[in-house]
Amino acid sequence: MEVEIITPEKIVFQGQAGCIILPTKAGEISALDHHCSLISVLSPGKIRLKNGTEEMIFGVEGGLLEVSNGKVNILLKKF
Repeated sequence: MEVEIITPEKIVFQGQAGCIILPTKAGEISALDHHCSLISVLSPGKIRLKNGTEEMIFGVEGGLLEVSNGKVNILLKKF
């Protein structure tokens, strides 16, 4: 699935991921390809992007998450 992590200043990440694990107010959630549409508030924590054996970790202070049509958009206040 396509993932974009965006702050007001720049695009932090733009690329593909097989799985993304995110901290939300309700707890940690995972999104996979073809995930149902979802909008959520992100809590402070770590976003983990997995693609095969590769894993990238981003520390975040909170933001918004949108999953729709095979794309994940993450809007952060700051990075």
